[in-house]
Amino acid sequence: MNKVNKFMNDCVSTFHSYYNFGNNITEKKLKFCKPAVEKFIFTKLDNSLYKLYLRKFKKENSKFIAKQTKIKNELTILNIMDYLEVIMIFKIDTREVQRTRG
Repeated sequence: MNKVNKFMNDCVSTFHSYYNFGNNITEKKLKFCKPAVEKFIFTKLDNSLYKLYLRKFKKENSKFIAKQTKIKNELTILNIMDYLEVIMIFKIDTREVQRTRG
């Protein structure tokens, strides 16, 4: 990841050195250079990075999914809201939810 960040910073520096002619229009557009380079590079690497992170955090993801499944299967809607510490004004009427589910 450090190498990817260094490569992106090098690309941005190169764009700045080649296209910074000191004119206002160019300077205004160069501020968009870094986000554009990041988007381009990460779009190309997205699939590979996603697979790497899935592998790296496999144990944490499985714990999260197990906990999520347990919450969905074992708790009522009101209990889930309590568990997630949803404040009272945001809690929904569970009778209405049960009618739409049922």
